[in-house]
Amino acid sequence: MALPGIPRRTVRALAAHLHNTRILWVKSLGSGEGLPARVNPATVTPENLRAALDTSEAGISSLIRYGINLEGTPAGGSSGFVYGAIPRHVVSFVAYAAAHEGHHRGQLVLAARQLGHRLPEAVVSGLWQWSSRLREL
Repeated sequence: MALPGIPRRTVRALAAHLHNTRILWVKSLGSGEGLPARVNPATVTPENLRAALDTSEAGISSLIRYGINLEGTPAGGSSGFVYGAIPRHVVSFVAYAAAHEGHHRGQLVLAARQLGHRLPEAVVSGLWQWSSRLREL
C-alpha cells in the first residue's frame, strides 16, 4: 500500500529500504560475506523480504562484532571501519544505525495505523521491550 502523504512510496519499499541499507553498510564497513543481494522495492514478495531482513539483521550483528574487534586499532592507524559519512567508531555507528532503523520502524507503525491496519499491541510493545529482545540472542 502507498504511504499516506507519500504516494510514490509503499510499505514494501520502506521495508526493502531497511534491508538494502543494511546490505550497503555491511558491504561497505565489513566483508559483506554471506549476505543476500539487495531486493527490488517494487517487486520483492513479503516472504522473500522477511527472509532478507532476517539475514541482513544477522549481517549487522556480525558487523558490530567486527567493529568491536577493531577498536583495538592503534591511534592513527586505519581500522578499515570507514565509509562516507557513516560514523567510523563502532559505538557511533550503532547509534547511527539505531536512529535510522527506529525512524523507519516508526514510519511503518504510523503507516499501518493510518492505513487502517493497526498492529497488534504485542508487536508495537515489542519494539520497546529491549530486555526481552536481549534474551532472544
